[in-house]
Parts: sequence; C-alpha cells; structure tokens
Amino acid sequence: MEKYEYAVLGSFAVGQAIYGGQTMKTRNFTDALEGEIGKEKVCRVDTHNWKKSPVKLIINIRRALKSSKELVILPADRGIMIIPRAVLLINKRFGKKIRYVVIGGWLPNILKNNYKLQNTLKKLDRIYVETACMKRKMENMDFFNISVMPNFK
Repeated sequence: MEKYEYAVLGSFAVGQAIYGGQTMKTRNFTDALEGEIGKEKVCRVDTHNWKKSPVKLIINIRRALKSSKELVILPADRGIMIIPRAVLLINKRFGKKIRYVVIGGWLPNILKNNYKLQNTLKKLDRIYVETACMKRKMENMDFFNISVMPNFK
C-alpha cells in the first residue's frame, strides 16, 4: 500500500536561498498541493544538482514511485532530456501515473524537431502547460495528453 498520494520530483533546492523561476514554481506548486490534500500525503524528491549524484536520484525516484500513487515531475530545461525517460523506465515496474507540470513556455520550441523527446513525453499520463497557445502548439505535434494549468505565484 502506498504511503503518499503524490510524489513531486523537482528542484526544491532544500536548504538553499535559490529563488529562480524553476525552484519557486516547484516549491509553490508543492505547497499548494500539500495545502489542498495535506502535507503528510505528499513526498518531495529534490532534483537540485542531480548531476552530482545521478545514482542517488535514481534511487530516490524508485522510492517515490514505490511509496506513492502518482508522480508529478517538474524538470527544468536541462533535465527534460533525462528525467522523463528515467522516470518512465523505472515506472515500468510500478505502473504509476506520471504527470508533468511544465515551467515556462520553452517546451514546444524544444519539441519541434526533437522526435525522440516527443515520443517520450507522449507516454506521460498528463502534461500541464501554462497557456492555451502552448497547448495548441503541442496538439499540432499530435500530443493528446495536454491540459492548461495557468502559471501562479
């Protein structure tokens, strides 16, 4: 039985005074989710500086998938090529729902000529983009798992 409703994988930069858009949205999204369903039902997995310890990140992703019903990922532009693929690979064993909350408006541009990444992201259960324009651009690339979640602060 799962201990958490959701595990949230993103750059929390725990113990650091980092206030960039990536970290702020990850923190704000998770705080709002915890406020809605209860802090005890959400597990946080910090990806800040994941390149320094990729094995530790893989272990933490596995633990998160094992102990939660669903996983929400918030990878940055540098993590987008690795994080979703790793999560999907590890999730083959667990079969959990994977949701991706996009931070910023850059994703459709990266996807335009990157068919490998398109195929990876199409396997996610849901992708939440910030604008209807982003949704249309991605639907034009045959994405059918897109919803709009406006940016919040």
